[in-house]
Amino acid sequence: MNPALSIDLSDGHAPALEQALAALRRGELVVLPTETVYGLAGRLEQERVLSAAKGARRGPFAVAVPDREVAEALVGPLPGTAARAAERWWPGPMTLVVLTLGDDPVGLRVPGHVFVRELLQALGEPLLLTSANASGESPPRELCQLSDSIRATAGLIVDGGPCALGEASTVLACGYGAARVLRDGVVHRDELAQRVCGEVLVACSGNTCRSPMAAALLERELARAAAADSQLLIPRVASAGLMAGPGNPASDAAQEALRERGLELAGHSSTAVDAERIAQADVLLGMTQTHVALLAEACAGSGQRVELFDPAGHEVDDPFGAPLSHYRRCATMLADMATRRAASLCAAP
Repeated sequence: MNPALSIDLSDGHAPALEQALAALRRGELVVLPTETVYGLAGRLEQERVLSAAKGARRGPFAVAVPDREVAEALVGPLPGTAARAAERWWPGPMTLVVLTLGDDPVGLRVPGHVFVRELLQALGEPLLLTSANASGESPPRELCQLSDSIRATAGLIVDGGPCALGEASTVLACGYGAARVLRDGVVHRDELAQRVCGEVLVACSGNTCRSPMAAALLERELARAAAADSQLLIPRVASAGLMAGPGNPASDAAQEALRERGLELAGHSSTAVDAERIAQADVLLGMTQTHVALLAEACAGSGQRVELFDPAGHEVDDPFGAPLSHYRRCATMLADMATRRAASLCAAP
């Protein structure tokens, strides 16, 4: 195989853009500068060629797009965690793993390097993008670190000088509410936790019995999941009522039923489901199908997830006015449901 042609961006973007477009259209791989490390790019149908160049059995590789609009044309509206990450770090060193419309996971990236975005725009299609190193090697920040094996597989090498950041992109699997760090990179976990995690809103009718109990139990299950998995970023949990008056405490029986489970509702104050509360939530969970229907109507077209609190599809009857024994049974049901719901929220794409 002939040695790869090399072109320097210091001579201007236009000549390099022309050469890169031609190489990609011929079905060749291209080494590109990014803001993180040098990347190896190919068209979407070249996954096997990229895998062979890396010496790996199979990707996965990031799908590079020029902007969020193109990303959402591929996968639909981004879930809240991904949308907040994209708003903060796109274009930039962040690969977001989300589900496609066919429920397949895909890693999306809007590169921070202007030339790469220009190339994607001019090509008119996404590219597979991976670091330009063989499996087991360190990714190159400068072209002098590019291995002979990668040079031999590329049809073109675009020289953009040393990469600005010199560290791989962070890879974040984004669900509804929760997210998981799949690879540490330029963006660190503390900042991700502050910026990315959303809210789960649990709703019932009056916000004095079922929803405050459910929210407290779910919050504890999510905290346990995060303690067991340092890569996991969990959402906040709140509760509200679709017919709630403001400022009412949790019922005495609800407080007692949860106190027996080591949780405290003494500080609870009821609040109504309103437009502001709905807008803050990535996921809205109702106790009954009637609650779900009302929540879905209130946030129609927003892309938020609206479901029963129980992923298994069971409703929870209102214990209001019933004796403590009913509240205890309700708390037992909600605790089981909270375990299932936490697992569902924490499942990465």
